[in-house]
This record gives sequence, C-alpha cells and structure tokens, in this order.
Amino acid sequence: MKRLLVKAFAAAAVAAAAGCASVEISNHGADTIVIQNSGGFLFYCIPLFSGDPDYPNQQVCNWFSNTVKVETNIRLLNEEAERQGARGYRNLASHPDDETIIFLLLKRKMYRTSAELVK
Repeated sequence: MKRLLVKAFAAAAVAAAAGCASVEISNHGADTIVIQNSGGFLFYCIPLFSGDPDYPNQQVCNWFSNTVKVETNIRLLNEEAERQGARGYRNLASHPDDETIIFLLLKRKMYRTSAELVK
C-alpha cells in the first residue's frame, strides 16, 4: 500500500509539472491562436490542480480547483485576440482530451482550443 501511495504522489508531481495553461500563436499564412489548459483529478472527479488562466505559459497551477473548461479557454482566446489587435476570430475548434495516469485513481484532463485571427 505504501508503494502505491508513493507512486501516486510521484505521478501527481509529474502531471503537475506537465500541466497548466498555455497560449501559443503560430503564423502559417494566418495567425492562429492555440490554447491548452490541463489539470489532474483524483478518482477522475476531484480536482487536484489545474492551469491558472491568469498566468498562461508559466508553470503556475490552481490547487484544488477546476479551470479545465471551455469557458476558460474562450476567455484566454478573447484576451489574446484583443492583445494582437484582431477584430475577431474564425474557425473556432475545441477538443477535450483525457489521459489515465493511474487507473481509477488519477486522471489528467485537457482542453485544446484553436482559432484563426481576423485582423
């Protein structure tokens, strides 16, 4: 039992280091914003950590709260579009992705959202 707990905490630490919120802009003929937000969940439903949308692209997490939502990604998308001077965006797509880290114990949940800027 002790080994299982040690492995669970080690997996949570690795997941926490790999998680959180990020905003990227790529230019392949048109400016595209890609937002990714992830978090770890105990027993698949209790939030342990999630990306802090107030500090994107930094390894800052919100502990024991769930910000892994489409609404959070849309907020980040709107903020970044405004910073880039865009009038809006098109081709909005958002996809959830779940990854089991330890079966029935720890899950990593992620939302990826992308859109093309209209300037």
